[in-house]
Amino acid sequence: MPNIVDRFGQLVDDAIPKPGLARRLLLLGYRAKDVQLLLAPEKELTPARQYAAQIAMDAMIAPLAHPQRAALVNIFMPCELLHAFHLLPMFAEATACYLNGAAAERGFIHYAESAGISPTLCSYHKALLGMGLSGTAGKPLFTACTSIACDANNLTFRRLAQHYGIPHFYLDVPYDHDEYAVAEVSDRLREFAAFLEDATHQKLDEAALQQAVAHSGRTLELLQQAQAAKAGRNLHNDVTSEFYEVFVTHTMLGTPQAEQYARKLLADIEASPMGGGTRLLWAHAVPFYQAPVRERLNFSAENQLITCDMNADTLGCYMDPDKPFESMAARW
Repeated sequence: MPNIVDRFGQLVDDAIPKPGLARRLLLLGYRAKDVQLLLAPEKELTPARQYAAQIAMDAMIAPLAHPQRAALVNIFMPCELLHAFHLLPMFAEATACYLNGAAAERGFIHYAESAGISPTLCSYHKALLGMGLSGTAGKPLFTACTSIACDANNLTFRRLAQHYGIPHFYLDVPYDHDEYAVAEVSDRLREFAAFLEDATHQKLDEAALQQAVAHSGRTLELLQQAQAAKAGRNLHNDVTSEFYEVFVTHTMLGTPQAEQYARKLLADIEASPMGGGTRLLWAHAVPFYQAPVRERLNFSAENQLITCDMNADTLGCYMDPDKPFESMAARW
């Protein structure tokens, strides 16, 4: 017998031909979950992990509720500029995972495939494409992506920009990471700033950008300290929280919420007891939706999930607020 989540997912799937209704249903479900996370957070989670669940849910709701201020981006797009313009990033991995949590991903994936998207394309991107092509996501302000880390970016964001008739910005990241490449990407990010000025009809507030980069710098420094503090400790971690942290280390980087999470995480880890067990670093996205993974890793003293590479790729990056474009460029 279907549970309440499965029934909700079916309601959303059935509403896809009426995209406004499908969006309202998703927002209803997401907001209900947001209230639960605030008033009755999972007791087994540490304070930092509870906070991560709340801010990640808020980050999902905002662009869906306000598509006129939304930007469809890939996970590796530097977002400090978006935060300086008070824009709301929406990215494929989060969109797909939250749809999966709502048992509503299959309808959007099917919609994308029925619109001509290859069945072999990444399911994360197909879910975002299904939401976009069906109209459920609403019309965003623009799309923007980098050339890293997967080829799906080259299709998804161009296709959605063409579908909506909105601007698209592409940041080609050189293969080599040297001073010349950093200078090249810095110049492209300045072009992105001009692109955002045209899209929003606003001038860049350089002080706001410097503040966002300062938030990023403090966040990454705190996360680096937290990573070092994990050595030899029982982390009492779970795989879903590791996914929430991807928001902090990428699209939310540059916000006070990300910095607050990093402070809470460091405090949680420093208060954790010492312990042993197998120490794991997960490569690529953690499949938190798979029951066997949750059963073996959630709150386990024997199998300690230390981090995933998607949360470690930004660690050790120095962010200089006086050189915001160079700092963002050097981080890729």
